[in-house]
Amino acid sequence: NGDLIITLLLPCGADATDSANFPSDIVNPPDGNVSLPK
Repeated sequence: NGDLIITLLLPCGADATDSANFPSDIVNPPDGNVSLPK
C-alpha cells in the first residue's frame, strides 16, 4: 500500500509531560521538519 511506518524510541526525562511520554501518532505529515511533543 506504499505506507512507511517508523517507530522511534527516544529517552524522556523524569519531568517529561504526558504528551512527550505518550505521543499521538503523526499521520501524513507535510514535507519538511516534523515537530515532536515537548
